[in-house]
Amino acid sequence: MHRLDVHQPLTTSLLHFGQGSRISQTFYSHRDNLDIVSICLRNPDRYQIPLQFVLSEGKQVVRSLDFNSANIDFQDCTKFQFPKVEDSANKTYQVEIISPKSTDPLSISPLILDVEAHTGTDYLGGVASLNDKDTGLDLHFKTFYHQSIQDTLVESLTQIPPRIPFICHYPDCHHVACL
Repeated sequence: MHRLDVHQPLTTSLLHFGQGSRISQTFYSHRDNLDIVSICLRNPDRYQIPLQFVLSEGKQVVRSLDFNSANIDFQDCTKFQFPKVEDSANKTYQVEIISPKSTDPLSISPLILDVEAHTGTDYLGGVASLNDKDTGLDLHFKTFYHQSIQDTLVESLTQIPPRIPFICHYPDCHHVACL
């Protein structure tokens, strides 16, 4: 199962991301088995260009995926799924979307993508950069980790008892939920 680890859900700004650009977000992974990063990209003009998703820890590339901008889901965040990073807990990662420069000399480089972002004061575990310059924002993103069904059930079942209020049946007790 894929469980949510980090979520920066807010959007107040759009960053414009053109051909020959790179946009990135750093984040802190709380769990092992990181296997999905979703980023809220928008491709309003439906451009079709090659892009690359790169997940790094420090200067080491951990995972990378090639994709086409035509694969960007206009209704939801774009999900990048990759083989799980087994020892991802308590580490800081950087995710980048890279748009290579066109080799066609006749190609005019319009703005291609919009990336949803929000003020950098809500998610304190990382920063967004555009062409290696801090934007002062955070991208709208989510990270997920893989967890076995058995571990998910055990974790869920252990969280149930604290959520069930104990109703006191003593005449002098005025507590609705006593633990």
